[in-house]
Amino acid sequence: MKLLIKLAIVIALSFGSEAYAKQIIKVQDDGEIKVWVSSVELNRIKAIDDRVKHIRGNEGDIEWIADKDIGDLYIKPKVPEATNIFITTEKGYTYKILLQVHDMQAEQIFLKNEDAMIKEASKDKVKVMDEREEAALLIKEMRGGRKLIGYVEIENNKNGKSSFAKKGYSLEVEKTYKGENLICEKILIKRKLSGEMREEEFFGEGVLAVSMDRIIRKNEQGYVYIVKRVNYER
Repeated sequence: MKLLIKLAIVIALSFGSEAYAKQIIKVQDDGEIKVWVSSVELNRIKAIDDRVKHIRGNEGDIEWIADKDIGDLYIKPKVPEATNIFITTEKGYTYKILLQVHDMQAEQIFLKNEDAMIKEASKDKVKVMDEREEAALLIKEMRGGRKLIGYVEIENNKNGKSSFAKKGYSLEVEKTYKGENLICEKILIKRKLSGEMREEEFFGEGVLAVSMDRIIRKNEQGYVYIVKRVNYER
């Protein structure tokens, strides 16, 4: 019987879609639907944007074969009475299908799970931030005094002196936040030399973003916000 079904698949596909009537059925996970199927010809079941993975039913009532290459299911009833089958798709959805048998031409049954399609579409719209985009957002949050979600505040050694001090200014790290890949710092700068201190002076290897609350001149102080990679040492 399975050999005959395989032969019928080849013959049906050779005639194209005209060999089948089409039913588009809306489905939901764990839902129940009713469809019409031919009692005399091969019928096709296709899950739109998905693939049929498993089928359960009474083998005495129906013969089936799965096309593993494209994920479609081909069925042919063996009894004239209506019968139930359960199919599970590759994406994990399960549908109960009541096959109502009639003397009619072969049917193509398309299962359309709109909830799943919306869910998949929303996933595609999610944008993954790169390091510099995330760093810019972290700077904005620090400047606004907001908590950095996913980052842990760690204590700073206020007795320690930075190498910046020998360049004509002192530095005191007031806040440090550590994430899995990035470190964020809020630093108080006191300038001792003439001239102006700008953000460019703080960029270097491993530094992704820098922001100052003001240009710092001689005998002035201000804050600088820095985001750098975890493995970067000043």
